[in-house]
Amino acid sequence: MHKKSSVERSIYRVQLWMEEGQYDLALTALQNLKTRNIDQTRLIIYISAWCHTLLEEWTEAQCLLNSLYPPSSIEANWHSTKHNERERRAFCLMCLGNTALELNRFEEASQHYTQCLKLLNERRVNLPQVRIKTLNSLGLICITNGFYAMAIKHYEEALNLCKNAPEHDVLPEINYGLCDANRQLRRYETAYIYGVKALQLSKQKSMLTLESRMQHLLGKINYQQNAYEEAANHYMESLAIASQEHNQELKIANFTALADVLLAEDRLEEAKRYSQRALEIANVMYNHYYLGLLYLTCGNVTLAEIEQTEEEQHNMLFSKARSFFEQAKESLAQTQECALLGEVNRRIAQMLEQSGQTQEALAYWKTAYESVSKPVGLSLD
Repeated sequence: MHKKSSVERSIYRVQLWMEEGQYDLALTALQNLKTRNIDQTRLIIYISAWCHTLLEEWTEAQCLLNSLYPPSSIEANWHSTKHNERERRAFCLMCLGNTALELNRFEEASQHYTQCLKLLNERRVNLPQVRIKTLNSLGLICITNGFYAMAIKHYEEALNLCKNAPEHDVLPEINYGLCDANRQLRRYETAYIYGVKALQLSKQKSMLTLESRMQHLLGKINYQQNAYEEAANHYMESLAIASQEHNQELKIANFTALADVLLAEDRLEEAKRYSQRALEIANVMYNHYYLGLLYLTCGNVTLAEIEQTEEEQHNMLFSKARSFFEQAKESLAQTQECALLGEVNRRIAQMLEQSGQTQEALAYWKTAYESVSKPVGLSLD
């Protein structure tokens, strides 16, 4: 299990103070935190900015967020245009949501984006670029939490706002999101149409990371239709780009996905090799979402291994699989990724049932149900 560092423990205390409304105390503690970890630095900036907004100190919050999201990177003419207070607050909330999203804090990101849209819906607030990007991000969060129809609604509204701007830089992401949401609803033909469009746009704009993600997503579509050879081809294309870009997250995602394909084809030894390759580089990556996916797959691979080993090794492998699932649960709990967290809890519950631990299994079934029942990002009210 992951042992929390002193910085992580301090951040946890800060969050408890925030829940108690002690924002000044939280800010003081955050100002004294020092770390060389990039993700932790980003988290400290994010929580500090959030505290400032809760104290109605919007200028201070935006100053912190500017180091992560320069206004000109979102609105090219932001500094040359006069904005009222509600527009500045909406912009700040979008930047806060962006940071939470990059940190995989999906529930908090949803809250920030929803507050942003409320301001954008008020009179004399005209920020079309902010609205498009906020809707696109809300679509992603809805997918993450299993609300696929709502995601499509957000993406379609964003797409409609882009109809007069065919070169809009968010269009590849919107098409990617529509592909993913339709895939989750098993509308594979529609998903494929949006996926091909997203891939085309990402290539045109030389967006290599998105191109890699899109190849990976097309692989998922094939995987869900049991077209394993085609899926593997897309994953290998994605992996090649990720390796070229030194993108550790997508490398792990593709190693994990290839292990899933090989496991589905009953090629256990090869599945073990790919999951091991992912584990070998996991220690240099702090993205809890991808780590959660990896540990989930490693658990599944280990369970499959039980069926092909001598009985005396079953208890050891069973414990190993349980450990992987618990690591997946720990990682995904830090991302607020409800749908996938529910799947992990179901896997643990099934294992406990098989070993006769019915009471403990019941607790995990309950947690699994609660994970997928939490209404994150459903409403804009």
